[in-house]
Amino acid sequence: MRHGQTDWNITWKLQGRADIPINANGRAQAEALRARLAGVRLDAAYVSPLCRAQQTAHILLRGTNVPLYTQPALAERDFGAYEGLRKEDFDFEAFWHPEVPCPAPGAEPAGAFYARVQGFLRALGRGPGAVLLVAHGGVSIRVQSLGPGGAYVPLIWPHGKVLHFTVPQEVGQKA
Repeated sequence: MRHGQTDWNITWKLQGRADIPINANGRAQAEALRARLAGVRLDAAYVSPLCRAQQTAHILLRGTNVPLYTQPALAERDFGAYEGLRKEDFDFEAFWHPEVPCPAPGAEPAGAFYARVQGFLRALGRGPGAVLLVAHGGVSIRVQSLGPGGAYVPLIWPHGKVLHFTVPQEVGQKA
């Protein structure tokens, strides 16, 4: 799932690695999802190290025995000089496309970001069990791209919403 809403999300500012906490609405989104997840069996939760994902995960898992693992591979892409900008301030679609050179000074190239996320998902696919990932919009792009056809999908999942995804066994076995 994508972390709960932050104040930067309200103003459409790109956060990247900026460590922005969730706001009251983000906490409410996480609480609502926590109620929906009651009774769902989870074997583990893997969470981005950024505070907005950590805060969301801690709300979701409060009162459970689900082990929570901080996973650096799930951190949002470093947007470099674009952090704090709005997507209208630059070519947002090109910025996320894996085959377009990254023009933002200091930013993590899209291809490197996708490889990082996909490497973790492949390793995760080798293990059994139901897991919860709490991450970011950029991670949701990569997860969706691993679906049927494996094509780049420029859709960012909404805050506090779950994207249900099953890692096919053959994907998990490739490393």
